[in-house]
Amino acid sequence: MAVLITNNASSTLASSITLGATSLSVQTGDAAKFPSPSGGDWFPLTLVDAAGNVEIVRCTARAAAVLTIERAQEGLAARAFAAGSRVDLRITAGVFAGIKDTIQTDVLTAVAASYATDAELAAATTRATSAEILQQTTGKLIEADELFASAVAPALAGATGTVAFDFNGYINREITATGNIIFDVVSNAKPGSSGFIEIVHSGAARALSLNTTYWTTANGAALVLSSVASKRDVLAYYVLKSGKLLLSVAALGV
Repeated sequence: MAVLITNNASSTLASSITLGATSLSVQTGDAAKFPSPSGGDWFPLTLVDAAGNVEIVRCTARAAAVLTIERAQEGLAARAFAAGSRVDLRITAGVFAGIKDTIQTDVLTAVAASYATDAELAAATTRATSAEILQQTTGKLIEADELFASAVAPALAGATGTVAFDFNGYINREITATGNIIFDVVSNAKPGSSGFIEIVHSGAARALSLNTTYWTTANGAALVLSSVASKRDVLAYYVLKSGKLLLSVAALGV
């Protein structure tokens, strides 16, 4: 229920009213100055007769110049009023109380709507597995142990030739190269993510080449791995907005 206010709404009674009347008529030419409440909305009216007697009423509906009213508001008694008595829309203490109630109701409604439902809370507090963290599953609670588990580099043994990467399964990767290798097709790489790829040279030093559809380096320069057998090279990658992986050397021969 809202309080309706218009500026300079004033008229006089077109006909007298008794103390039990539940409607009044204002002058036809003044009718449009007053609001047309509905759905529980209202506006205040102050009635004043020639002798200065006052009554505050609440108007809950208007049909042209006929106003439906609730009598004896704000501690003032109902009384009879003669035709020609003033009818004014004035700001009263009841108006401020009504505004306060409306604000409180709106605020409480907004606050209630902002709270998560039980189902939403249950979903939000479901613990994410390391696989779900890697897949960026939404609505899950991330805990430290699963976060660190998702960063563990799974090992790929006996790698030679083309090596594909599916980043739905890991962030970091360990590759034991038994021959020269080509970093090839990449899937599920999330732009903005980064990690490390460790290459273990098995038996002899191995060479690395890149499928440039998926991989790039600063200025397109070739990456030269260490020339020492059984050593480990560490490469860092960053997923660009384009989806390509920018690759650089973090450490050689460690």
